Amino acid sequence: MPKMLADWRVFSAALLLAVANAAQAVQLPEDLFDLALENDPTYRAALSEAEAGSQQFKIRRGSVLPQINASAGAQRVDSEIESQFFSSFEETYNSYNYGVNLRQPLFRWDLLSRLERGRIENLAARVKLRRTRQELVGRLTTAYFNVLAAQDALATAKAEQAAVARNLEQVQDRFDVGQIAVTGLREAQARADVAEASAIEAELALINAQDLLSEIVGIQALELQPLQGQHSDVRMKYDNVGAWIDQAMTRNSPVVAATLQYRIAEQDVRQAESGLMPEVDLTASYGNQDSSDSRIGQDATQATIGLEVNVPIYAGGTLRAQKAAAVSRLEQRAAELERARIQAATEVRANFRAVRTADRRIAALSKVVTSSEAALEAVRDGYEVGTRTLVDVLDAEQAALRARRDVNAARYNYLTAMIDLELAAGTVQDGDWQRLNAAMTGKAPAQPQKNSDSPRNSP
Repeated sequence: MPKMLADWRVFSAALLLAVANAAQAVQLPEDLFDLALENDPTYRAALSEAEAGSQQFKIRRGSVLPQINASAGAQRVDSEIESQFFSSFEETYNSYNYGVNLRQPLFRWDLLSRLERGRIENLAARVKLRRTRQELVGRLTTAYFNVLAAQDALATAKAEQAAVARNLEQVQDRFDVGQIAVTGLREAQARADVAEASAIEAELALINAQDLLSEIVGIQALELQPLQGQHSDVRMKYDNVGAWIDQAMTRNSPVVAATLQYRIAEQDVRQAESGLMPEVDLTASYGNQDSSDSRIGQDATQATIGLEVNVPIYAGGTLRAQKAAAVSRLEQRAAELERARIQAATEVRANFRAVRTADRRIAALSKVVTSSEAALEAVRDGYEVGTRTLVDVLDAEQAALRARRDVNAARYNYLTAMIDLELAAGTVQDGDWQRLNAAMTGKAPAQPQKNSDSPRNSP
């Protein structure tokens, strides 16, 4: 029995080491976030949408700038003229004309309102892009940790399967020499079958988690390095929930988006009011009409410049109804803004509690790891003196393996909750992925880079 226990100690130590160091040879891609920026279809769609918003602003801006049109024409004229002043005649001749027209709005309240509305819409598109980029950090983090958790679960399942298989071999040997009854053999076989099924399920879960991560980063069959740093390497930026809520009131993306929608509604009121105001445009034109090939033709040039004023008087009550509708929409946007602020504060508080809870859970599970390993040693000693069975050793071994798996899962949940909190507060930055990378590798995080998601040529 001492020799059997010694063999078991060596075997179980190897299993624990395998679970603790699973996939350590594979380095975490430091450019994983860059790959996500290049390949994630959700972010690329948002980037194109923001660029389109920038172009829409330019379209609105063009309406307040001078509008210049040029025209030219040439005709072949075949005419027959009868006149009481001179004899009738027929002639064929060429006629030419060209001209330039200019219109410059001088006072157009509606165009100015639309221009400001376009500026706000462009800003809203950029805010949406920023939100999408922040969510990409969150989605990448969640998908990444899901793969790590699945790898841990698979390593634990395989270690349990190997331990159960080892136990089955020993039970089979003891059954063959008549030391145990067939019931013990069947119980060991049942354990082995359950362990095999668990390993198969864990393999499927890992494949599914890898596929979800691959959709974001565009690389198949990723194997990632597990946690190497300490839990204290990544802490909350603020220890007070009030500070997080203050950040959310100005940086939470839904709050910012609701604020911009309120400002757009204000411009809609201004635009509705413009229907009751006069419009003043500067107009100018220059043209030439050349029909000198005709007997009675001429070569005439004309240049004009002037002002056009349009004053609305009555439109059947439509304009006042449009203003009333715009005011109602403004009140709606104000209520939606208040709701967004309340929801942001609620979300921040919930995620703040989640981070605190995950922190305490890590501390509790770390104690479980220590106690389960101590219990395993005690069970081994009991087995050596004959007070505990090999099944007891196997159960204690599985408890130690699962304790290691659970504490890692708690650390993943802590880091995911941290990102969720920052997402709720609107403080997520690209550099946060570097902080998580530091937690993965135990290395110091690189200096965060500024976000570069603003569309080109934005106003």
